[in-house]
Amino acid sequence: MKRQITALLIFATTLCVLIGSCSNKIPEVVSVSGVKLDKSSMGLAVGESRKLTATVEPKNATDKGVSWESDNDLAAKVDQDGNVTGISKGRAKITVITDDSGHKATCDVGVVEIPVEKVTLDHDKIELNIDNPYQFSWTIFPDGASIKEVEFSSSDESVVRCADKPLGLIYPTKIGVATITVTTVGTDKDDKQCKAECEVTVK
Repeated sequence: MKRQITALLIFATTLCVLIGSCSNKIPEVVSVSGVKLDKSSMGLAVGESRKLTATVEPKNATDKGVSWESDNDLAAKVDQDGNVTGISKGRAKITVITDDSGHKATCDVGVVEIPVEKVTLDHDKIELNIDNPYQFSWTIFPDGASIKEVEFSSSDESVVRCADKPLGLIYPTKIGVATITVTTVGTDKDDKQCKAECEVTVK
């Protein structure tokens, strides 16, 4: 009987050792064999952002880490999540690189400017009293125009003066008439700046 118990104990101990060595088995390392992007080329407007998605192969690769880079940051930049942003008119090649083995995939990006079509002011004629400032509002079309900056000017600064800040604020300084002009920094399809005017009468 003692021999049987001893044999069972030896068997149980051996089984535990075998199970333990199996459970502590080092997992297999699966190397990266390649990487793909969901787009090989795409277009962006200045200021627009779009995301690129990288797929590391095989699906069960151990290390799926990647990094991103642009060969022309002046045209398009990319962050480490694959978000590409158009900076200025031009072209850039976006590259994703796997951390394991350095496999690469690229996407050619073309960046264009959306031209301004027109600019409008909230008034084309107004009357103001001396020392009664007025803040213009303006609208640029289309809403997605790449360059939305504008500049204000007065035909007679002695009658109406344009403030440096905030943009669009005017100060009537003496009786008379002056024309306030808003001019877009961006240009239209014919490479011309767009303008809108308001006649200001100071009483």
